[in-house]
Amino acid sequence: MFGLAAIPATIQLVLMFLVPESPRYLVVRSKYEKAKKALTEIRPSKYDVDGELNAAIPATIQLVLMFLVPESPRYLVVRSKYEKAKKALTEIRPSKYDVDGELNGIKSSVYSQSMGACSTLLRMFSSANVRMAMFVGCMLQAFQQLLGINTVMYYSASLIKMAGLTNNHDAIWASAVINAIYSLFSLSGPATIDRLGRKILLLISTAGVTLSLLYISATFYYIDHNAEHLNVTEGIILSNSCDYTTCSTCVSDNTCGFCYNSISNLSRLHSSCLPVNKYDSSRSTMGICKNSSSYEFAVQNCPNSFSFFILVGICLYLIFFGPGLGPIPWTVNSEIYQQWARGAGNALSTTVNWSFNFLVSMTFLTLVKYLTEAGTFLLYAVFGVIFFVIVLMFLPETKGISLESVDTLFVRKIQLCKKQDAEDSTVLLH
Repeated sequence: MFGLAAIPATIQLVLMFLVPESPRYLVVRSKYEKAKKALTEIRPSKYDVDGELNAAIPATIQLVLMFLVPESPRYLVVRSKYEKAKKALTEIRPSKYDVDGELNGIKSSVYSQSMGACSTLLRMFSSANVRMAMFVGCMLQAFQQLLGINTVMYYSASLIKMAGLTNNHDAIWASAVINAIYSLFSLSGPATIDRLGRKILLLISTAGVTLSLLYISATFYYIDHNAEHLNVTEGIILSNSCDYTTCSTCVSDNTCGFCYNSISNLSRLHSSCLPVNKYDSSRSTMGICKNSSSYEFAVQNCPNSFSFFILVGICLYLIFFGPGLGPIPWTVNSEIYQQWARGAGNALSTTVNWSFNFLVSMTFLTLVKYLTEAGTFLLYAVFGVIFFVIVLMFLPETKGISLESVDTLFVRKIQLCKKQDAEDSTVLLH
């Protein structure tokens, strides 16, 4: 059996010697005529072979110039070429810069990495400063997700439909507007992050996002509690399991849908709650919405005129999120760790970010089912209040902090905590 299994691999190995050399490979080897011939054989007769061949020239130039790129200081330190590393740092840093301090930091980082991941993590957890930095860094990444950003991005079209916009085409265009606004205001982050400082900008962003979440929650609550009552005119209530009295209670059941005849945006006549056809969700299994084209059948959302207000709330949310909560957790995590702990610290905080991304994305629809849309966004707003307090109490301002000063970022906060613990112990003894 093992001998037979080797036959396909042997055939593949032999055939590899018959595969012609690629045009790109030939260009790298400066065999331009052969490259042109190879392109001519694989392209259509009227294809612009010379144009494609010329397109490979920039890549070839880049390949050649890469050999002229100087070696980085870190690479030279790894190779124990300390004098060359110092010279390289001197060439790229300002005249009065502490090159020796940065060089020592690079040496420490390289030494820590050579100790192995386990040793680095043990050293990180044994240092009070780095432990505090890890706490702050991981909290920034966790609450960035707990405030629901990827829920808004992943489910933007669904949220608009939940708010009552029944037209799929309009919901997709509304989702495009949402994404465009987020992209636009994310670009304002680099322009304001150094002007206002990380902490101030993050507090403003968190406050705005929290208020936007409260607004979205209140709007959904208003929609749910002003849902239209059913006006059943059909004589077929026999064996109908969807015996709800309002639209919101009807569509909250995944097996039921709201059947109505719309006279105007604010008036629904001849409405009823009917079972959804599992083969065609735009139709019911009984009643008028089974076949009639003059009636509309809404599943998972109640038709209303308030979907615009939900769209406004989501846009406000992204306007505040883009410049602050979007980039700052990543920026601060690149600044608060000492040189030797920076790689492991960033890796840990990134893991926390994606873990909470998965958690929030997977639980959103379940939360909507049990807490309703209003309750879910209210929960996200509560997380926003908690995060605002954490930022206010624990996040130091890193604007203008040099690499050498990172070690002392959390010293004062740790000393205050120890002093408070000592005072509490004294009170207990007395």
